[in-house]
Amino acid sequence: MAERLQGIIETSGLPVYDRLKNEGFWRYFVVRQSDNSKEILVNLVVKPSAAGSEEKFELIKNTIVDAFKKENLPEDFNYEIVSIGL
Repeated sequence: MAERLQGIIETSGLPVYDRLKNEGFWRYFVVRQSDNSKEILVNLVVKPSAAGSEEKFELIKNTIVDAFKKENLPEDFNYEIVSIGL
């Protein structure tokens, strides 16, 4: 999952958040996994205003959601992503 997101970050053209400068788009990525229920929660924190436009933010949001859809994950991925927060 991290590798998949890394590819999205790299192709987005948007900078990683810098706490000292209070600049950048990508802040942090959290995955919570339950081995009992085989469910995953994905939470991605970003600074939407750093996307440059609402259209660019929507494009990134849709790209992330599509990347983590069941049909786009490997066949041997045995978990269900039940929530994606952005």
